[in-house]
This record gives sequence, C-alpha cells and structure tokens, in this order.
Amino acid sequence: MVLKIPSQLKQTRELLRSLDWNGLQAEVARESQTRIAIVGAVNAGKSTLFNLLTGRQSSAVSPVPGTTRTLIREQVGPMTLIDTPGFGEAGGVDRAQTARQGVAEASVVILLLDASLGVRLADVQLFKELQATGKPLVVALNKIDLVSQDLSGIVAEAQAQLGTTVTPVSAKTEQNVAKTLIPRVLAAEPSLAVLVGRELPRYRRRPPKASSGARQSSTPSSVRSQFPSLTFRCS
Repeated sequence: MVLKIPSQLKQTRELLRSLDWNGLQAEVARESQTRIAIVGAVNAGKSTLFNLLTGRQSSAVSPVPGTTRTLIREQVGPMTLIDTPGFGEAGGVDRAQTARQGVAEASVVILLLDASLGVRLADVQLFKELQATGKPLVVALNKIDLVSQDLSGIVAEAQAQLGTTVTPVSAKTEQNVAKTLIPRVLAAEPSLAVLVGRELPRYRRRPPKASSGARQSSTPSSVRSQFPSLTFRCS
C-alpha cells in the first residue's frame, strides 16, 4: 500500500482527528483501537513528543527528571497515545513498573532515546526488553537539535549498537516527526495505515478553514499540495 500524507505535522494531526471514527467503529471494534506508548529513559523528551503529537499540553514538561509519574493517555482520531514515566531512577524513585504497564497496554511502542547522550547500556537493555514483548517497535533518537557534531555518524553508531533502524528527530523543533517518524509508526501498525488510507480521499476534498479575525487557520489554503510530498509503503 502506498499512502501520501501531509508532510506538515499540523496537517497530519488534523487528518488523524478528522477520521470518521464513528463510522469506522461499525467495522473495527473499539477494543482493537491502536494504542501507541512512548517510552524511554528519564528526561528523553517523551512528554514533549507526546504533546507535539496530540497538539495539546496534556503532559507536564520540565528539565527536572521524573516529571511524568503516571500514565497519561490522549486520543488522537483512531489511536490513543500513552505517555509514560521514564525508565531509571529520578528523585530516588524508579517508576519503571508504571512505564511497563503502558507498554503492556500498547499495540505499538516508540522507544525514545537522547541523541545528546548517545546510546547507553541502559538504553540497549531497554531496547532488548521491548523487543522481547514482540510488539512493533519504532526507535527514535530525540534532541538532534542539541547535536553539534556529525549527526549521521551518531545515527549510524546507534543503529549499529541496536541492530535496527533509528529515526533521528527533534520533538522540540518538530524535525523529522511528520516526515519520517509518523510514517514509520503507521507502517508498524498496518491496520492503522489502512484506516488512514481509507480516509485520505475525503480529507483531500475538505475545503480549507477560513481565518477568524487576526487568528490564522492551522490549515493552509494549499492543503492538497502537502499530500504529494510524502510517500511511504507498508505491507
């Protein structure tokens, strides 16, 4: 299957929210709704990515490790995103078990690593633990906006250490999130890709939103021109 989705995160998020989920429920039981857990070490930027994907400040963000202490869930169209506490001790407390509950709920897992720290032994161990669950796993190397040296070399080293594809992203600047990360998540969950693909024609036909006063619409008038800019395949 070949899908063309918006290359801009705002339009991708709007597409997911515009899905006719009420109509699709007749075909897909709600229990089968895709659940995507974002996991990783403390302070890897999980909540920043979670808020970026949902378009809301649902999860508190702080430079202080261990800010997220419980599972936070937010529905975006036909999927539920789950923000989890970081693996590793923060403030004398290790909330790994809570994070594992989020993994247990999920149908797809995003492992978020910190590019500024590189892949550490604990990251490798967590990767293997997640791999052992048998659930689709997408690995992202976050905070590339903080990397001043050769990024391609850092990504190559991370891929060599983990033996899998690693997607470099910045949840802070949105770099590669819509362009690469979201398509890889969709490819990891074919049922979600089918739902999105089914709704794309209807979404393309939607008229652009009119601006209200000085406030600009989040959807540009040339929405349709965004679709050819990204193509990905999933089996």
